[in-house]
Amino acid sequence: EKWGFINTEGKEITPLKYDDVASSLSEGFAWVKINGKYGFINTEGKEVIPLKYDHPTIRPLHFKFSEGLVAVMLNGKCGFINKEGEEVIPLKYVKAGSFSEGLAAVKLNGKWGFINKEGKEVIPLKYVSVSSFSDGLVVVNLNGKRGYINQKGKEVTPLKYDLALPFLNGLGAVISNRKLGFVNQEGQEITSLKYDFDFSTIPHFNGLVAV
Repeated sequence: EKWGFINTEGKEITPLKYDDVASSLSEGFAWVKINGKYGFINTEGKEVIPLKYDHPTIRPLHFKFSEGLVAVMLNGKCGFINKEGEEVIPLKYVKAGSFSEGLAAVKLNGKWGFINKEGKEVIPLKYVSVSSFSDGLVVVNLNGKRGYINQKGKEVTPLKYDLALPFLNGLGAVISNRKLGFVNQEGQEITSLKYDFDFSTIPHFNGLVAV
C-alpha cells in the first residue's frame, strides 16, 4: 500500500514509503504525499521540498511545476514556491492554477484573476471562472457568459458565449444555444455558430477551472 519511484533500470531511487505520488515528473520534480502533506522530490529521489503543504487544487494532475514555479497551499492559503522551496509569491489566495505564458490564475473573495511571476495582479480578480492562457488568450466567465481576453486583460471577444474553449492552433471554439463555431485570435467569428455539438466529448470543459 506504499508508493515510491524506480528508474529505467528498475533501481529504487526512493523508499516505498509514500501514501501517494505523482504519475510523472514536471521540470525534474514530482510531488509525494505522507499523512496528507505534500512535498517534492527531484530525479535522484531526494526530498528537496519538505512534505508540509496541502494540495492547492481539486485535481492532483494539475499539481506540478510550470515555468519554474508551483502553487502550494498551507493553512488554507495558496501561493507559489520555486524549485529551491522559497515562497516567491505570498500564500494569500484561496486557490491558484499553474503558470502558463507567464501568468497564473488566482482566486480571492470568490473571484478569479491573474498574477505575473512577481506576484503582481495584472488582470483584476473579477471573474467567475477562467482557463489557462494559450496562444496569448484565455477564457473568462463573467456573469455566466464567456469569451476571451488577452494578457493585458482586454476583451478580444465580447463575453457573450455559453461556453468557450482554450485556443488550439490559432482557433477557439465557442458555443451558444448548443451550436458551435470558431473564432480567430483577433476575436472574429470565422464560422457561424451552426454546428451540432456533443458536450460529453470535453471532460471538465477542457480545462476550465472548477469553482
